[in-house]
Amino acid sequence: MYLKLGNQKIKIQEADTFSKQFKSLKFYLYPLDFCIYFPRKRFLNTTFFCQKIDACFVDSDYKILYLHEGVKSERRIFHPKAKGFYILPLGTCKYLKVGDTLKLVQK
Repeated sequence: MYLKLGNQKIKIQEADTFSKQFKSLKFYLYPLDFCIYFPRKRFLNTTFFCQKIDACFVDSDYKILYLHEGVKSERRIFHPKAKGFYILPLGTCKYLKVGDTLKLVQK
């Protein structure tokens, strides 16, 4: 699955198990070139993240409810109306707006 932003496609990794959700980007040192989707989650915890990220909280129809740009390590973000969120590479939120629907494509 890929997220389409303008002319580029970003690969989506789904964190659907506890171990994937726990590890996510903790101690990940390389520049981020993919995004991680957390279904059924409303709380983002960036403890031990080694880089800044963008976060996009969505509802069940993938409509963007909240955007957070340049989230640093050791932050906690909670949105009770969200049905999931995406961790995106830094700088990708400039292509998105609150109220837009994310375009998910197969290859």
